Amino acid sequence: MKKIMIILFVLLLCSSIAMGFVSDEYKKADMNNNEKIDLNDAILIIQHISKKTLPSVAIQLQNLLDNSFAKSAGTGGILLVQSPSFQWVGATGMANVENSIPMKTADMLRIASMSKTFTSVVVLKLIEEGVLGLNDYISDHLSDSILDKIENADDITIKHLLSMTSGIYDYSNDEAYFRAAMNRPAREAWLPEEIIAYIDGKTASFYPGEGWEYCNTNYILLEMIVALKTGKSLAQEMRRIIFNPLHMTQTFLEIKETREGGFGGLLVRGYDLENAPEIKDITEENDALGMGDGGLISDAYGLAKFLKGMFCDKVILSQSTFNLMTNFGGYVNLNELEGEEKEDASTYSLGLGKTITEHGVVWGHDGKSAGFEGEMRYYIDSETIIVLLTNAENDLNGPDNIFDSVMPLISNDPAK
Repeated sequence: MKKIMIILFVLLLCSSIAMGFVSDEYKKADMNNNEKIDLNDAILIIQHISKKTLPSVAIQLQNLLDNSFAKSAGTGGILLVQSPSFQWVGATGMANVENSIPMKTADMLRIASMSKTFTSVVVLKLIEEGVLGLNDYISDHLSDSILDKIENADDITIKHLLSMTSGIYDYSNDEAYFRAAMNRPAREAWLPEEIIAYIDGKTASFYPGEGWEYCNTNYILLEMIVALKTGKSLAQEMRRIIFNPLHMTQTFLEIKETREGGFGGLLVRGYDLENAPEIKDITEENDALGMGDGGLISDAYGLAKFLKGMFCDKVILSQSTFNLMTNFGGYVNLNELEGEEKEDASTYSLGLGKTITEHGVVWGHDGKSAGFEGEMRYYIDSETIIVLLTNAENDLNGPDNIFDSVMPLISNDPAK
């Protein structure tokens, strides 16, 4: 009986230490802003007890996140940092400014053009499976009613679409499309054919393969090709190829996959800070929501799983296909390009961007759409993943420096 009492006393003491950490030091880095402990918070508490140096890094990261958003009119963000020996996630600000609902680490946000990397992976996997060919002409797969609206359609390949070397006009630059998007009912799904109608008769920027230009239309066409060749939607193929194998339960294609709660499963509101400190809720502006060029909603954990599965574990694509995806600048003759066009072309492959930083080469993608901005990064030398999601666009005080500030903090962590 005496031994049992001693064991109970030790357990109570450990619990008190842990809760003391939560109620005092850990509240400074309360990732949910509500003093509740979820699984990830509990892991950090355990890490704190075993590695006393870790909380200081966690608190520094939380302070960095808080300070980066201090002037962002109350909007919020989520930051996830993961390396082979370190993991941390934090949230700051408001998910809903009007109702004063704090941002939580498990919240799901629009990831905008980061979706292009997912669409690219689906297409590349279908190429592996023999359903498509990288050098297939789009005229082999699309109807004449679509092809007739695209200049040089007979000479454009799937590779041109993936690599942004098609020269096709970008529908999102069209004034008529912009007006239609502002007036479209919030939950009315766009059809790809509707979007392609806005490029009808528009002049191409260059002949396919002879230039580079970021173009959202490319990925609308890829969405159409996936559906036509597989008989399934892009959402279904993303789930089969990526989400299910990587257990990404909180990532989905908006509108195309129904979710309960909020704005079609999106509880976080999105804001335009162009006229800050005045903010405008633009969550319900239907800017081609749910499409293959930028339609995904995800939590930060899901994006981290994706980056790890793709680049660390390499469980989605074969090595040869992986090499195609990471062949930056390999899909256009860089010697024939100049200036910014050449620079952009040299750092883009097939739905994936490359950034050279003082902390090494980074693979990833950024995104901006209907009140949300973010970026996912994989630092290839250190196998470090950083995901930043925010519910504000056009933020003049945006956290542009946050990535470079994170790396020194975790690199100098003596617990690693």
